Amino acid sequence: MKHKTFYFDDGNIILRVKKDATDSHVLFRVHQSVLKLHSSTLASILTIPPPAIGSASRELIDGCDVIDMHDPYQDMEKLISLLYGKPAPAYKRLTQQSFDYFAPVIRLSDKYGISHLFEKYISHVVEGWPKTLGEWKSFDEEVKQITQQAKISKASENLSVVHPACMIRIAEDYSQSTILPAAYYDLSRLPQGIRRTDGTHNTGTSFSTKPSLRSPELETLYSGQYAMRRYLIELAVTPRSILSTWPISPISKHKVNDQPGTPRQCQPSEWWCKNAQPAILELQHSQHDDVLAILQLLIHQKFPSFKRCSTDVSICIECHKRMERSLVMAVDHAWARLSKCFITAK
Repeated sequence: MKHKTFYFDDGNIILRVKKDATDSHVLFRVHQSVLKLHSSTLASILTIPPPAIGSASRELIDGCDVIDMHDPYQDMEKLISLLYGKPAPAYKRLTQQSFDYFAPVIRLSDKYGISHLFEKYISHVVEGWPKTLGEWKSFDEEVKQITQQAKISKASENLSVVHPACMIRIAEDYSQSTILPAAYYDLSRLPQGIRRTDGTHNTGTSFSTKPSLRSPELETLYSGQYAMRRYLIELAVTPRSILSTWPISPISKHKVNDQPGTPRQCQPSEWWCKNAQPAILELQHSQHDDVLAILQLLIHQKFPSFKRCSTDVSICIECHKRMERSLVMAVDHAWARLSKCFITAK
């Protein structure tokens, strides 16, 4: 079957692509000059002299030599369309829809040495994936906005956020290692049931794709998640190991005037064990090991504050403020740790 658009009367080479499982084929009659201009790999293939006319090994259709292409029909159609200058759909950053369109183009442009398409679209696909803590915060907000827009438009399948496993696959295959820590971490904070299946992100994002990871990548995912989980446990149980400015002034110099009568002693360690520690462990369960989100909740006092603590232990305002400053620093520490944890061993 001739392609309805890319079967040019003056074309001088035919690319034959299998369309489906029924063994039907689609013929693209295109120009060798166009292929040679864009593709170093195809240029090399086309310089090989064909067998003599009349030879049993030479196939001609409409007077043109035939090359069998062993790539999916829709992917090849996208590639040829771009080679002939047809505009690609507008890229919608961080969406599964755009990823699903451009990922095959990236694969084929890499395979056939079409550097300008590869460089253009690999940069599109990884755009927005954070490499720094500041970028991560922007990424998290953008994900929430995309999710909200999808709900409003009732088109969640088209506007869903790209599954992080898809980004791991792209990053690993095409040397985009700078986005790997964020992609692995984003995947690690998803509920177990939807890491590689349809479902809902902990921020409410729907996924329309079922990506999968290879064994080394799964090992990186689970070992990194375990390391970050241990970080939370260390924070809850031994805060001095995490909080660099943990209140350490003598107790006698810290008093709490939270009730009428004689000021009580400030007891930051006991206060932490009886109030912050159980809050962290509870948040760990509800937030699916999202360390950065948990630290932000602690910073913004989304847990029992010192005014609502157990009556038998107290903490002064000064120590509480120092604790908050330490938690802010702990966010940077956590980001540095996850950047080391989520790197696939080669």
